[in-house]
Amino acid sequence: MYRNLMVVLVVYVIFGCTSQRFYEGAIYIVNSCGKTIHVTANHYTSSISPVEEGDATQFELSRQERKVVAVFTLARSDKNIAYLFSEEGEDFQIKVSDGKREKVFHGQQLYRLSVNVTSGRDRKHDDVNYEIRSKEICP
Repeated sequence: MYRNLMVVLVVYVIFGCTSQRFYEGAIYIVNSCGKTIHVTANHYTSSISPVEEGDATQFELSRQERKVVAVFTLARSDKNIAYLFSEEGEDFQIKVSDGKREKVFHGQQLYRLSVNVTSGRDRKHDDVNYEIRSKEICP
């Protein structure tokens, strides 16, 4: 009896500690510039993926328009995405252009520009949403 109880406890501890809750997430970009901008996202990582297949995502955003630029799966209950972005090497990047000038943002720069906009409804579905909405991205 004691042995059976120990086996049950060991199995419970092993599976209880290894089962993690995963959260699906998206990173949106909002055009807060006064004109249409062109957005290119590339250098996706194993943690951050394009919305559709391919190595890069390109689209135009008119004023105040919002689109998903990347998706991710988060395995942290605090829903902090900082660890998805690197300070070194090839990392997820976003280029923003108005046809004349261009700005390029990498890893931790993108994290610092990202704001958690997860709603109560999103939380119910284990979704996590971040948004880049800053005039700092304007070329």
